[in-house]
Amino acid sequence: MTWGLAHLSEPAEAITAELVTNAITASGRTALPGAVPQPVMLWASAPPGRGELCIRVWDPDPAPPPRDDTGDIPDLWAESGRGLFIVAAYSSRWSWYPAHGGKYVWAALPLRPQPPAR
Repeated sequence: MTWGLAHLSEPAEAITAELVTNAITASGRTALPGAVPQPVMLWASAPPGRGELCIRVWDPDPAPPPRDDTGDIPDLWAESGRGLFIVAAYSSRWSWYPAHGGKYVWAALPLRPQPPAR
C-alpha cells in the first residue's frame, strides 16, 4: 500500500468489530420490550496532525462499558467478555464518554507507516 499502513487493517477491523458488537448488544439491552433497538453509529477518522486513527461508536446505553482493570486474561472459552480486552490490546488508548443520552466508546491506533517488506 502506498501509505504504508496495511499493518493497521487487522487491528482496526478487530477494534471496529468489538466496539460495534458491544454497541449493538447495549442497544438491544436498552430497548423496551417489543420495540426495535435504536441504531448505533460508527465513525472512523484520522484528524490531520493527530497521527492516529480514531474509531468511535455510539450506543443508547449511558452506562459505562465494563472495565477489567485487573489485567487478567479473560476466559478464552467464554462466549463473551473479551471485547474490551481485545480493544485495549490493539489500541494505543481507549475510553468512553456520555453523549446524546447514550455514550461513545472510542479507540485510537497510531498512524506509523511501516516500510515495505523486502
